[in-house]
Amino acid sequence: MITSHPNTTMAKKGHLKELNCTARGEWPIIIRWERGDTVIDPDRNPRYSILTSPNEKTDEVLSTLKLKPAEREDSVFFSCHAINSYGEGRGLIQLTVQEPPDPPELEVREVKDRSMNLRWTQRFDGNSVITCYDIEYKNKTDTWELKHATRNISPTNNQANIVDLHPASVYSIRMYSYNVIGKSEASKELTISTEEAQPDGPPMEVILQPVTSQSIRVTWKAPRKELQNGVIRGYQIGYRENGPGSNGQYSIVEMKATGDSEVYTLDNLKKFAQYGVVVQAFNRAGTGPSSSEINATTLEDGESRPRTQPRLGLKEGSHLLV
Repeated sequence: MITSHPNTTMAKKGHLKELNCTARGEWPIIIRWERGDTVIDPDRNPRYSILTSPNEKTDEVLSTLKLKPAEREDSVFFSCHAINSYGEGRGLIQLTVQEPPDPPELEVREVKDRSMNLRWTQRFDGNSVITCYDIEYKNKTDTWELKHATRNISPTNNQANIVDLHPASVYSIRMYSYNVIGKSEASKELTISTEEAQPDGPPMEVILQPVTSQSIRVTWKAPRKELQNGVIRGYQIGYRENGPGSNGQYSIVEMKATGDSEVYTLDNLKKFAQYGVVVQAFNRAGTGPSSSEINATTLEDGESRPRTQPRLGLKEGSHLLV
């Protein structure tokens, strides 16, 4: 009795979809549409409408089921039933509704000082093969207009490494899936903090000032903020005598950081002797590079102020007070 109907057909979510069914037989012919095992009643579900057109000359009936619009839950079997006095015929139609995929479920597997490893699981693919993925990330305080992106990741991958990050920084990360229909919504946004790394810059503006015949005051400022790579916990001050007979090895003293500007007084030095001094900052990850060595000479006995003398071993950012 059913003479034509599609076995399988596709629709786009949110678009109109029509399913057609043609039946031939002795009149009268009644057409009934079912979704799964449920009879479709347009009066109860206005998203569906049925238009049946009889043609008595050919003993045919054309019935059209309209889905206005097609939704994800319409990816089921529909059936067209033709009924007359001789019995009932049925035609099955498998409808697949396609749409952009759901976003992937993103997780962070490992975080280091300058990189992170991400892994994801793709759930519903929108009834269309995933074609690629995009990952976007930014500094948490920035807007997404300032984002960085890793694009066109192969659909066969389910993990990626993001590199060239800055230590001790907070990032926001999100991800998208693509199929031929379109782009998913953004995944749940994740917030991660990279690990600290040892400082990349030395302390700045190191200044030496002889105070007595056996002491020199050292002052300096913290490394540039973008080179600290974490919280500066303290400093190591290295000093050595540069006179004849010295072994050239630095003696090291350590102090906790107190702020952006620091001061430390080296005591128990030799009288009227020249010393070279370097300073290094450290954080939880390690010790950074040292400042350039500069030199100062302790006072002679009885002097109350530094002797006027040429500055020695100076470089930009370091000074000797005389």
